[in-house]
Amino acid sequence: WVEITEKLFFDKMREQRTLADAMRDKVANFIGITPRIKLVEHGTLERPDGTIQLFVDHR
Repeated sequence: WVEITEKLFFDKMREQRTLADAMRDKVANFIGITPRIKLVEHGTLERPDGTIQLFVDHR
């Protein structure tokens, strides 16, 4: 899941779909696996201890 800003989350369905497709294609081209991308409203992903969880896979 990917959080996006409130500005893009509301009223811009076409832009959301384009963003999700571009992200999916970039990940697929980089690691060879096609992910499912789900855009969610900013602030909805749970973060333990209020910290931002970052994940970088350099395969």
